[in-house]
Amino acid sequence: MQKDAPPRELGILFERNPVPMLVADIETLDIVEANQAALRQYGYSRDEFLGMNLAQIRPAEDVPLLAQAFARSGGGVMARGAFRHTRRDGSVLDVEVSTEDLVFDGRPSRLIVAVDVTARKQAAHRLERLQSVTAALSQAWTTEQVAEAVVGRGVDALGARSGALAMLGADGDLHLVKGIGYPREALERYRRIPLDTPFPLSDAVRDGEPIFLAGAEERAARYPHLAELRQTNGQGPMAAVPLLHDGRTVGVLGLNFPDGAALGDDERAFIGTLAQQCSQALARVQAHEAAEMERRRLAAVLDAIPIGVWIADAAGAVTHVNEAAGGIFGEAPLSPGIDAYGDYRGWWPETGLPVQPREWALARAITQGEVTVGELLEIERADGSRGFILNSAAPIRDGGGELVGGVVTALDVTGRIRAEAERDQALALAETARDRLRRIFQQAPVAIATTRGADHVVETVNPAYLPLLGAGHRAEELLGRPVREALPEFEGQGFFELLDEVYRTAQPFIGTEVAARVDRGGGTLDEVFYNFVYQPLVDAAGQVEGLCAVAVDVTALVRARQAAEDANRAKSDFLASMSHELRTPLNAIGGYVELIQLGLRGPVTDTQQHDLERIQRSQRHLLSLVNDVLNFARLEAGAVRFQLEDVPVTRALAEVDDYVAPQVRARGVRYSRDGGRPGLAVRADAEKLKQVLLNLLTNALKFTPADGEIEVRCAASEGSAAIRVRDTGCGIAAEKLPFIFDPFVQAGRALHRPQEGVGLGLAISRDLARGMGGELAVESVEGRGSTFILTLPLAPSAAAPVDVSVAPGMQQALME
Repeated sequence: MQKDAPPRELGILFERNPVPMLVADIETLDIVEANQAALRQYGYSRDEFLGMNLAQIRPAEDVPLLAQAFARSGGGVMARGAFRHTRRDGSVLDVEVSTEDLVFDGRPSRLIVAVDVTARKQAAHRLERLQSVTAALSQAWTTEQVAEAVVGRGVDALGARSGALAMLGADGDLHLVKGIGYPREALERYRRIPLDTPFPLSDAVRDGEPIFLAGAEERAARYPHLAELRQTNGQGPMAAVPLLHDGRTVGVLGLNFPDGAALGDDERAFIGTLAQQCSQALARVQAHEAAEMERRRLAAVLDAIPIGVWIADAAGAVTHVNEAAGGIFGEAPLSPGIDAYGDYRGWWPETGLPVQPREWALARAITQGEVTVGELLEIERADGSRGFILNSAAPIRDGGGELVGGVVTALDVTGRIRAEAERDQALALAETARDRLRRIFQQAPVAIATTRGADHVVETVNPAYLPLLGAGHRAEELLGRPVREALPEFEGQGFFELLDEVYRTAQPFIGTEVAARVDRGGGTLDEVFYNFVYQPLVDAAGQVEGLCAVAVDVTALVRARQAAEDANRAKSDFLASMSHELRTPLNAIGGYVELIQLGLRGPVTDTQQHDLERIQRSQRHLLSLVNDVLNFARLEAGAVRFQLEDVPVTRALAEVDDYVAPQVRARGVRYSRDGGRPGLAVRADAEKLKQVLLNLLTNALKFTPADGEIEVRCAASEGSAAIRVRDTGCGIAAEKLPFIFDPFVQAGRALHRPQEGVGLGLAISRDLARGMGGELAVESVEGRGSTFILTLPLAPSAAAPVDVSVAPGMQQALME
């Protein structure tokens, strides 16, 4: 039902009402009246506003709904509704509209009360978005998740253009955690911000106060050097709010808003609330991370403890078991409660009765608050074996003294208990061993002494040591004194310096036949010889704390060897002299035999000719033996000279053929040779090489039966050539191989098969090979034959002959 317009006396009330009101023609929707509150709300003058249509204060997309809304009224009071209106500057308002039909100036009209609820809706929307951020923060358990909730949702909630969260690091600089709405280059550039840099985020953290800049002018005035950054972040308002917790700055929240936006008190309060919630979430995350780190640290510590540990809550449910606990029982189940402690099988050693679930020390700690220390139990492991443990348990209480759980430790003492049972016997055995060691030390046939410290203070000396020091020394006079003070007569002989060196370097010293001068009781210093060892003694830390000296007097052995060497030289001289003396009559015998054979002493019968040939063979054999002895004596005396030159192997083998061919034919063996690749030559003395080859081939012929085979082969490799002389003779027994090159040894000599020679051929051959820088070795299997390998250096290109002689003692040096 339409009402008449209010009387004029009500005009003043309409005009001055603080609630925006206007009157519109129902048919044309033209605005015919409006109060001052409406004019201010929409931004028009009265003349402008009264000539407008309702469609002009509605967004274009809402205009089609306007006619429908008016058509539905049908008179009376229209239900309230929320609409969007536009102001003169184009901004959109959210309004709640109430209408009532009336007659204005004789025409059907409608009174419209339009209350601006934009701020209220924005606040509600902001609260809704803040609640969304709050919900996301409640689910965040890492710094990254907090940053995602605050920056990702906060930027949307505030209508910001971009946002970033940075945390204060241990290095004192800001480190970017999350950034949204910035170019990638900017994010990389400001991933780390030194705190002393003039920058909004660092200034807010350093000063501990938020920074709000309204727009381009304020931003340019405070940060003129960030002009390039303003091009990236825009010219709108910006905010940098420090994140505080317990009065300490932990980070900063930065926001950039679109051009034209305003940061009113509500927006600033919302940003502050968002920063506060972010700080609280970060504090919770840090506490959670600290608790998790503590839990992991505790778990690591418990797992590192070599004793079993069980932790249970107030209900007795086991919440943690370390690795050692599983090792003690073979397995350690997480029992859900005290009644499940029966999973662990144990007995009281005193009675043999089983331990009931509530009798375990952990159960008593939880139910009664009892503290148990070192309770001995016998247990059964998962594999059925038994052992012993010491249980210790205690209740766990919170800050208010409330019992919240319990902890028990178990130490496996199975070995200790068994060790205790054997301890007395072990102690007795140890004492016996110590006594035996003392007797061994005192009765040892070698000299033993120990010293302590860098001054080598004598600690122990056995009786065998005193005679080595000379006459007049007693153990009690040596003990407790430095060796330089106790044995001044050894000063200058090098022994004290050796002790110092071994102590300093911790390296043992072994002396062989070391000469010393001691007084054996005659008042003069005699030369003696020792074999001794200085061994460093180290402590548990590996530091040298003393030395042990072990010595043997080898004076008699040295004197005996020297006498033997003198006798050997005399023998060699004798052999050389005798060989010369024997060769003269033997050569005369050979010469006279040849004269008789030639008939110069008259006719010779066939029988006499046969006898002369036998005399000649015996003379040659005896002369050969004498030559071997002479050659061996010359080698031992170092009187053999070597003329080294390049010797073609093929030529050397061909020259030997002329000497062995008659014997090969006579014995009926097969003979073959191969001098290797063309031009193969060795560095050798041609005559000595021929002598060695003749010795080897003669030896092979001597032990190879008829129809046997002798083969000579040569091959070169890695700077040397190997000439192999192989036969299919009787071979050499394995136990005789190590001595085959010793003088006067014949591996094939036997009573039933006497062989020619005195056993010097191989010894001479090896010494000749070594004198030429080579070697002679043997491979043999008894019953299958032998192979002698002569190794010589390959001849260098354009090498000139070299005159080399074997000096005295060279033979031994080459062998070593």
